[in-house]
Amino acid sequence: MFRIMSARSRQALVTWGNCESRNISGAREICDDVRETFLQACRNGDVRILRGLLENWEAGRIQLNLDWKGTDRRNLGWTGLHLAAYFGNTEVIKILLDYGAQVDIFNSDGDTALHKAALTGRRDIVLLLIEARADVHRLNGLGLTPLSLA
Repeated sequence: MFRIMSARSRQALVTWGNCESRNISGAREICDDVRETFLQACRNGDVRILRGLLENWEAGRIQLNLDWKGTDRRNLGWTGLHLAAYFGNTEVIKILLDYGAQVDIFNSDGDTALHKAALTGRRDIVLLLIEARADVHRLNGLGLTPLSLA
């Protein structure tokens, strides 16, 4: 679960930067906690936790990447947008789009969030993603478009 970081931990994370390159005094663990908490909030539709993370990110207290891909087996290779689209979390989709999440990123299966929304019949989310300029003709890993999955 997300925890408030000490000034020392925060400094290690800021020094470390993008959370992808190296381990500096526990920064990897902090980053992993933030990443998995962020993805879990998107998956579960937990708007309160998502907004808390985003507020801390805007205030510079944590590093956050809206397009992080999960490393945990429940979220492996999926962004928050993929998870919210698949699980039907419309409010999370709106928040992520408002904050600038990229709509046409592929997950580990070669699907975009629009593929996931179309596959699961989430019409309201499909429309939101199309409004955000998601590519309706983009081929996934199986050579299918979101339109062919709807």
